[in-house]
Amino acid sequence: MRDMPYQVNIQPTILPRLVLMLGGIVLLAACGSVTKQDEHWVWPLPPEQPRLKYVESIRSSKDVKPQSAFDNFKQLVGGMAQDVSLIKPYGVAAFDKTVYVTDTILGKLLVFNQGEKTFKVFGSEGAGRLDKPIAVAVDKQGMVYVTDAHQSRVIVYDSKGNYQRAMGGPKLLTRPTGITVNPLNGHIYVVNTGTLDSPHHAISVFDAKGRHQFDFGKRGADKGNFNFPTNICSDATGHVYVVDTGNFRVQIFDHQGKYLDGFGAAGTGLGSFARPKGIAVDSEGHIYVIDSAFNNVQVFDQTKRLLLFAGTMGKGAGEFWLPAGMWIDGNDRIYFADQYNRRIQVWQFIRQDVQQQSEVREEKM
Repeated sequence: MRDMPYQVNIQPTILPRLVLMLGGIVLLAACGSVTKQDEHWVWPLPPEQPRLKYVESIRSSKDVKPQSAFDNFKQLVGGMAQDVSLIKPYGVAAFDKTVYVTDTILGKLLVFNQGEKTFKVFGSEGAGRLDKPIAVAVDKQGMVYVTDAHQSRVIVYDSKGNYQRAMGGPKLLTRPTGITVNPLNGHIYVVNTGTLDSPHHAISVFDAKGRHQFDFGKRGADKGNFNFPTNICSDATGHVYVVDTGNFRVQIFDHQGKYLDGFGAAGTGLGSFARPKGIAVDSEGHIYVIDSAFNNVQVFDQTKRLLLFAGTMGKGAGEFWLPAGMWIDGNDRIYFADQYNRRIQVWQFIRQDVQQQSEVREEKM
């Protein structure tokens, strides 16, 4: 919608009030922001070799499409919001310099194109209208898949936000949450979180055209079964990783749904889980698992050995407040949906070979 033109006559007696209002807005904007010192956050701390580095935070459309001084003035005087801010982000995905974020309060998919410096909203109207978007995934062609828990379906958009199709429905999906596109076969794996009286505590698999292929798992605590699963991801080999939240564990399957392995148990110690949520795998096969109760992420290798953990409760870099979904892109950038901090926090995984190359360059200088 275009801004409506208007004229404002400012009386001299109003100017002091406007100055106070402007000062208040600046103060509020500063609250919870990342400081210059935070921008250099790495983990582990020296003298250990850093493996994770803070990059940036995304909070609103202004982070990709900055407002002009005139836009700020119009918002101040006219009370018309010129930007869209995250309220409660849950799911996140990234592809081709674009970050996709589901917001469960706004009920929309927010799209931050960092390359073109543009901002869009998907799912506002028509057949592709969203109600309660939870998770989002993007395939190699740039097609975008969003689970909607209230509508019991997955909605598919092209990269421009045009509705393509929907898959699932109440007969197949009960409270769908996590979603991943498997690079091995191009199939879409959807987490059926289910309810207390629902038989759906499983993974439903669809082909690229939205046709239901098969399900695997049912409610239970045995290997291969689930109790309120939430998030999911897949790696380059086609392995599928499911966060079995109600059983406090991660389970690993092949692309056909055959159980391969699992790890985790209820507890407060390292390697245990209290409220596991987001999951992703980097280029070296490390498995990242968010625990929203601990406000941290734990990193495991393929042998299920805990390598490190990072994060604590807070508002700065490397800190979380009820994190949920996550994503790792092809450049090993890590995106966290930091719910109560109303932001997407972006880190970088520092590969060992990159560190060694940097050290060699420093020695030659």
